Amino acid sequence: MLEYYILDKNKNAVEIDHTDLSESLREWSEFMSKKENKTVAQENVDLYVNGQFCGQVWVSTVFLGINHSYGNPYHRSPNPDDDEYKPVLFETMIFGFPEDFEAHQYMERTTTWDKAEEQHHNIVNKLKKHFSPQLGQGGK
Repeated sequence: MLEYYILDKNKNAVEIDHTDLSESLREWSEFMSKKENKTVAQENVDLYVNGQFCGQVWVSTVFLGINHSYGNPYHRSPNPDDDEYKPVLFETMIFGFPEDFEAHQYMERTTTWDKAEEQHHNIVNKLKKHFSPQLGQGGK
């Protein structure tokens, strides 16, 4: 059975109650329909190759609302303090790279809002460093 989650006011994931599935899914659907409930961070990043502007990519990090560990026991555990075993609920993707570029389908997932924010900022910073106009070393 799929595991559906919403976020509480502190951005902690809470699994929906499966005792009244129709009501729970209604609550989940309403929560997920609001962009502000699921958007961790989104931004454009300018890309430069050899000092020339060559376009932008869109970096998006979102709350998925469904556990994406796909039953992998290494992501679930009775110990909620063990990060290695939390449900996989957040995803960062990069959109806009050409198809022949190795990162054109880049995606990374994680378990908590805080880790998702960190993941997003790390990816954006790597892109900005690697494709900066000062370095002009994009792709090398």
